Amino acid sequence: MLRRKSVDKNTENPGSMANVFSLKDMQSQHSGLNGEFLLYQVILKRLLSEGLTDSSIENTLCGHFDPTEEADRRIMLEFDKSYKANKAIYWYTRESCVYRLLNKALRTQSIGDLIAFTK
Repeated sequence: MLRRKSVDKNTENPGSMANVFSLKDMQSQHSGLNGEFLLYQVILKRLLSEGLTDSSIENTLCGHFDPTEEADRRIMLEFDKSYKANKAIYWYTRESCVYRLLNKALRTQSIGDLIAFTK
């Protein structure tokens, strides 16, 4: 019982415990993350508003990702030829390599991979 009270006293007084992270470190980490997030949002907005020309094979999904499986290659060619903005949900929810590649590009914030999805 006596031991329990001393532990409770130590937890009630935060100054008595070692502080692993300083407030300044946490604030600088948050501002760094906020800056990265804002930059990423600006780049995405620019990519989506401008679009790119389809003048070369590198601007296609097949040209960028170079799939090894024939089924993936067919799906990417279909995406390149028939994608329309009003069918975005169809392509995003369809279980295919396009879904997996887009999710990975968004998760890793890979600008190069995201550019491949712009038209």
